[in-house]
Amino acid sequence: MNRKRRRRKLKKRAWVLIAVILLGIGILIFSITGKESSPSEAKKEKQSPELTEEGVADLSKQAEDILKQVALSGGSTEAVDELHQFISKAHQIQGKDKALKHYLNKLTTCLEAIVSYRKPSTDEKALGKVYPDYLAALEKIKGTNPSLDVKEIDPYDWFYAAAANYEQGQRVPDQITLSMVGDTSFGTYPEAPKHLQFNTVFEKNNGDNQYVFKNSMPWFHSDDYTVIKQKVLLQQGQKPKIKNGA
Repeated sequence: MNRKRRRRKLKKRAWVLIAVILLGIGILIFSITGKESSPSEAKKEKQSPELTEEGVADLSKQAEDILKQVALSGGSTEAVDELHQFISKAHQIQGKDKALKHYLNKLTTCLEAIVSYRKPSTDEKALGKVYPDYLAALEKIKGTNPSLDVKEIDPYDWFYAAAANYEQGQRVPDQITLSMVGDTSFGTYPEAPKHLQFNTVFEKNNGDNQYVFKNSMPWFHSDDYTVIKQKVLLQQGQKPKIKNGA
């Protein structure tokens, strides 16, 4: 009887010892995997950029450049993809300054409104509903950070980008879109004041050859074919140059 009891006790101790060993192994594995995952978690945190005054100014400039590209390209797929990437990046940025973070959120919301115009059933007032909040957030950060170099994005950049995406969203498969433009003039009427004369305006815009039609590109580049009637105005005493017998 005593031997049987001793055997039972030895078996119990053996099972207890095995359980303790297994528990210790489990704790060891957990601590090792925990240590291995900690650096990766820390790395993820480091990868999320911190929002700074310089950073928010740079992001505003990037947003402005992308809006211009969307507009001038007529809402091209490449430009809109770049806009999507910017929005995704903006959502990942962390910041302790609540005013800067609030501004970035409102800027991003406006950009998301621009994207929404790509949908056929878009809300045509989508940008107008969120744009005032963007302006209010901008004024707040400029008030709390006077040295902050963040300028308001030109309202026309917003409008033309929205127009380009809207035109793309309204396109119907198997239908051709035409733009017809009439009576465009290159030159100066004799009665035009000096500051409105062609050469003056051309020089003011740094000799930009696209100046005349630049604000029409959202429509011209989102259609299939553009027809423009051109009329050339000659200064007094000038004679038209005839080429190829035309």
